[in-house]
Amino acid sequence: MKNKDRVLGIFCLLLGIAFGAASMQLPKSTMEGDPGPKIFPMIAAAIFVLCGGALAIMGKPIEGKPFMTKNEWKRLLILYGVFVLYGVLLWLVGFMVAVPVILFIVCCMFSVGKPIPIWVKILYSAGISAAIWFIFTHVLNMLLPAGLLFS
Repeated sequence: MKNKDRVLGIFCLLLGIAFGAASMQLPKSTMEGDPGPKIFPMIAAAIFVLCGGALAIMGKPIEGKPFMTKNEWKRLLILYGVFVLYGVLLWLVGFMVAVPVILFIVCCMFSVGKPIPIWVKILYSAGISAAIWFIFTHVLNMLLPAGLLFS
């Protein structure tokens, strides 16, 4: 097993435990039947703990291959930039504009070199956005951000 896998696994495990402990400090919901603000951070913490523990225990080495190439690092940094853009758009124009735009950008990024027509990317972005909107507003009964410009 590579030492990097073990270190990363232990780091994720400890991060998940810390994140779970911090999310326990969030206030309880005042509405009956509402799980409150701590449900999603607790789910994320559990995923970090499970994945970190699994990586620390069962990490498999890949010999002779670098972790990431320069091109992969570049794409990762661009993807982080897209996520920052998502946060800004969500704050500025809200869910209904930000999510389809970001999904379209990410879809274009991941389909580079593949002959996928633009209408398929638009349809995919709109469909996934509509499904997410439906789940949050009708199944989970949550309000989605309208944005600074539309509120």
